[in-house]
Amino acid sequence: MDWCVNFAPFYDTDESWSMEQDKIKVTTRCSGKLIDPVEQLVKETISLEAVDDGTMFHLYEGGVKRVIFPQEFLQIIEHIGGLEFVGWWNNWDLERPLGGVKDPKTISRPITLLRKI
Repeated sequence: MDWCVNFAPFYDTDESWSMEQDKIKVTTRCSGKLIDPVEQLVKETISLEAVDDGTMFHLYEGGVKRVIFPQEFLQIIEHIGGLEFVGWWNNWDLERPLGGVKDPKTISRPITLLRKI
């Protein structure tokens, strides 16, 4: 599972970047805003503005999700049964397990691996 578990407290985010190649320019903006700290609810949005040889396209997606942290995730897996927790790693690198990471800023694109039992 890719980036389904949060390994650091949630903070509001707002970032954007642009890329350009062969007369196509894409500007992406992602944001997340904590809307309910007790229920751990976050409103996430992503928008893409693409200009292809003068024609503009705009895509937008937004929704509310519940943030889940490691110990809470493990309890959910135990409760539903049928799955075994194998581990979690940083940035799809099986040589970089997340156990013992001291600085959550070093975690980028964490994955969680489960095994069906």
